[in-house]
Amino acid sequence: MWEINGEESQNFQIWKLDTTVGKPLLKANVTNNTVEFSWGTVSNATRYDLRIYDYYTNETIDTLYIDGEKTLYNMNLPAGKYNADIAGYNGIYGTWTFSDKITFSVNSTPTPTPTPKPTPTAKPASTPKPTPTPTLTPQPKLFTLTNHGDSTDIKNISSTSQNAIVIVAEYNSGRLNDIHTYKATFSANETKMIMHDASARVFVWDSLTGMRPLAK
Repeated sequence: MWEINGEESQNFQIWKLDTTVGKPLLKANVTNNTVEFSWGTVSNATRYDLRIYDYYTNETIDTLYIDGEKTLYNMNLPAGKYNADIAGYNGIYGTWTFSDKITFSVNSTPTPTPTPKPTPTAKPASTPKPTPTPTLTPQPKLFTLTNHGDSTDIKNISSTSQNAIVIVAEYNSGRLNDIHTYKATFSANETKMIMHDASARVFVWDSLTGMRPLAK
């Protein structure tokens, strides 16, 4: 481009940055219930988005985000008919290009090879011993709950400090609507009050993993 500014001409060059992502070519190779998807590397792709659809409803079954350096992906699918496509995506410029949609079928799930059972060896007859009945020791409850409609008193009835998870389950027309959890430490014989909707239920557990009830 030349510009005349009254004294002399100046030379400018304009470069256009190519952000177009190349179009991938997707293939699917099916062995039993394992599908191997493959595609070639395309220009400007930093990531590939692989989508699997139900052939009859066209609903998306799964979307996989794959590193731009990979051109192969294996996955297991149940028997059925599917469509799939893949998009080359550029995370820097936010551009992408989809492949053509392909169709493939998974016909069966392979039957596992049974493990041979060892031949049992005859043993001399013996008098069976009676199976002892296990004795279950009940876990002591550490808290009491007193409901007042829109609040509940939680009391530590033990003589030591206790850590607990307080769970408030809120209901709407008999259906669970929301759950709130709180970590709390109670001193010996301490009572804490928690506010809630009148329809809520309060539980006290030892943890979210053990889920052992601690309240009467």
